[in-house]
Amino acid sequence: MSRILRSLLQNLYNNPSLVKGRLYSRFYRKEYNAVKNLSLIKRLESITFSTRQYSNSSSFEPSKLIINKVDDDEIKSHGEDAVASVVERTDDSELAEDELEHLLPSQRQKHHSDLLLTKISESQTTHDVLYTYKRHRDVMNVRHYLETLKQLSNLVCKGIESGAILSETEDFRDLCHEIYRSTRRMELDELMSTLKYLCRLEVPSESKLIQSVLQMLKYYINDLELRQLIFLEFLLKKMPLTTLSDALRTALPILIENCLKPETLVNLSLMDLSQILSICVHGKVRNTGMVLKEIYKRGRIDKPSLAMTFIWNLSDIHIKWEKMILLTKEDILTREVLIKECIETLSRDISSLTQQQVETTLSKLCEAYEKRDICCYNEHFLQAVSDFIVHEKLGFVKVAHFIRKFLKMNYHCEKLTHYMMNLVLECPQDVPDARVGVIPLISFLSACDQHPSNVNDVLDILMDHKSVKLDPISTENHCL
Repeated sequence: MSRILRSLLQNLYNNPSLVKGRLYSRFYRKEYNAVKNLSLIKRLESITFSTRQYSNSSSFEPSKLIINKVDDDEIKSHGEDAVASVVERTDDSELAEDELEHLLPSQRQKHHSDLLLTKISESQTTHDVLYTYKRHRDVMNVRHYLETLKQLSNLVCKGIESGAILSETEDFRDLCHEIYRSTRRMELDELMSTLKYLCRLEVPSESKLIQSVLQMLKYYINDLELRQLIFLEFLLKKMPLTTLSDALRTALPILIENCLKPETLVNLSLMDLSQILSICVHGKVRNTGMVLKEIYKRGRIDKPSLAMTFIWNLSDIHIKWEKMILLTKEDILTREVLIKECIETLSRDISSLTQQQVETTLSKLCEAYEKRDICCYNEHFLQAVSDFIVHEKLGFVKVAHFIRKFLKMNYHCEKLTHYMMNLVLECPQDVPDARVGVIPLISFLSACDQHPSNVNDVLDILMDHKSVKLDPISTENHCL
């Protein structure tokens, strides 16, 4: 304590003006009278800036309270407005520099670190991101590595760069090596984020980096929350199987089942519940009924993409009959209500789905209907699919595949029949070698109530298909 007092007294002796300064000058009173009438924000700016000037100066000088000097004549003529205008004219860059001067070294380092994160996130190309990394790699930490991976994955998802090409660059390999060295210092959330970005960047699952991240997640697996377990299971399904990922996928259903309780499901979103339902159907989780009840409590599902996901999972429950055995009668009724509501949602807004999504949904429902799941039959949805085919102007092969699924569900549409006939008449050269079966198309034509006038021309073209056209050599042998 005596050493501190000695230093303080020595500073006061060397700078006597610190004590002898005039603290109540005429200019200071005028500044105070002007500032007190300003808004709260401007008042705080003025007071904060003045305080910094006091601490930076060895002697008190009223003219240094504000960098932009004010003439006495201007104060006399304009009064309080002069000081207010000076406060508003203060340059932001000068304020920022003055702030940095009075920050501690750790605070100044954090400020520059935040600037580097902003620079990485604002990069528009992978070249800019990797150039920033290469230039500032010596001062980067885990946060910067993750931000670099995130920005690269975003650019790859936008189609600006290919993940396969990016993984071959030397700077990206160097970045992965630095992240690999930092994996043991990462927190649980950072490990999950790293795995997510690496999956989006198509980094091979056998790489040292991914194996190191999986090894750390295996170490923390008992500390994962339910939402983290669900997300980890989703990521592992997107990756090619390795020994370590296979072991994690085996353990995850058991951990999820232990966490499945009514009070934990309340805090999950519908997307999380959809993912849990998928795990229940395809994994070894036995609490499917609890998940169905929680989904039912959330009310009607109005989002088409979410309704489509539920249809896939709910139809798989009937396809995998051993899952139906585990359900009670109440759970079975809940499932039927949910799947009917989801099908109606898709019927109203099927245009928001892609062609592949529509075809997959129809295939799921068709497979379940073949196994006598009558709740999967919905004429509104089948009519919506027919309208979708005509509106999107699908080709002959795609239309033939859809018609084959319609016949399995005993559904016929006149509008789709006429559209198929027009395709055959417009491009007859594409029919003979098309990789489809024409027998379902002929059956579809025969179900028409009134045959069009050109139906014979369509049948002649269809009979030229390679699957029904007789081989001349085999015909002669048969005749002999």
